Amino acid sequence: MNSQIDHDPYIRWSDTWQRNMTRCIACGFEWFFHIPERRWPHLCVDCAHAADRHPEDLLHSAWTAYDQGPRRVHADSAAAYRHPSTGQQAFCVTDGIGDDYEPATAAYTAAWSAAAAAATGGAAAGLHAARTIWHRHYDHAPVGQEGNAVAVVAAPIDAAIGGGFDIAWCGDARAYTYEAGALTQLTIDHTEAQHMRDTGMPAEWIGPRAENTIRASIGRGDIASIRVLGPVGRLLLCSDGVHRHLSPDTMSRVLRVHRDPRHAATRLVRAARQAGSTDNATALVIGPPANANSRYHHPSLASHPTP
Repeated sequence: MNSQIDHDPYIRWSDTWQRNMTRCIACGFEWFFHIPERRWPHLCVDCAHAADRHPEDLLHSAWTAYDQGPRRVHADSAAAYRHPSTGQQAFCVTDGIGDDYEPATAAYTAAWSAAAAAATGGAAAGLHAARTIWHRHYDHAPVGQEGNAVAVVAAPIDAAIGGGFDIAWCGDARAYTYEAGALTQLTIDHTEAQHMRDTGMPAEWIGPRAENTIRASIGRGDIASIRVLGPVGRLLLCSDGVHRHLSPDTMSRVLRVHRDPRHAATRLVRAARQAGSTDNATALVIGPPANANSRYHHPSLASHPTP
């Protein structure tokens, strides 16, 4: 089990500096000194300034859990980004295609570029921006040396116009909503198996290899999108290392029992591993607006009220 699941990945002791270090919960910025007395102890300078300017936009808390499993390389990635000027958030989960370092690099680059672009242009624009960067990097790569990934992106819709999420995806990374005890899958897998089902092929003709054959990715193929309007309880973004091994009932039960995004994401990844997943597994759980229900507010934000 990856050690990131078993302890707080946002606070670490530095032997070099002999101090606790923290990482920004909004944009994932590199490690900096953890000063509990700061108003926003888990936000970097840019995101803290954005929080001060746009306190009403500090809405969604989120948590990501990872597990590399028995794979040689951890090729999943995730990003939670907050625009420093507007305070707008966006989230992304990517899954590198293959067990090698180049897919891992492609997944990491795509996750952060898609989230950053989605925070200003929407979810589909985020994936198109990531695709543009992918082509610049890999169009002239030697045959067999390109990295590729599937992705799902979510950008919260302004509560002033009703709330909800703008979602885009390519491949078999998925998005689910959990609302009033019901888990709803929002995305449709871009796989050969799903294509066969859509065209009416009998289930017994669809083999396991077709489930793993991707028809769309960051590099090529369709980019689909959907909007979920109105307040959303929680949103789950995950790689196939999670959803392929957990039934909807199991995922729904985990989200029902564990209301905090941190605990829910951790338990989903652990459950997938216990169910036999041998793939990288990543779950990103996004809580509802903090001003709608303070129980979902991230403790690092709630513990430092405005003077």
